Amino acid sequence: MKNKNFLPIVLSAVLFLIAVIFLLPCDSSRNFVCQGKYGESLGQPLALGSVSFFLISIILLFVKKEVFVLWSKFALVAIPLLVLWIILTPVTCGAALGVCLDKELVSWYASISFLIISLIIIIYKSLQIRSKIDLTK
Repeated sequence: MKNKNFLPIVLSAVLFLIAVIFLLPCDSSRNFVCQGKYGESLGQPLALGSVSFFLISIILLFVKKEVFVLWSKFALVAIPLLVLWIILTPVTCGAALGVCLDKELVSWYASISFLIISLIIIIYKSLQIRSKIDLTK
């Protein structure tokens, strides 16, 4: 393992656990605070995002530090923008115009696009570093 930065893995695991708490159904027979009403609006986007973040974090353990640094610059910009997009999207929509972008669909788009763009950045930078190493030999 070239880069032993486990912070992204720990952060994604914590976010996933928080998402699970929000996704748990309410149990009115107990005196716990009912979190079920936030499942669709908060739990689902957190779960999808944390899974993508976790997958990328595992891959980042096996790449050079330069790749991790470039990806982290991307992530510092992309994650807040994607979170803002999800927050501004309504939980449900009426589909009055025939196009319905609800929070679930936007969460899927955001998670998948983050995963794909991250993979492209990691692969591109890794190949770029490898070609520089090959040229010096």
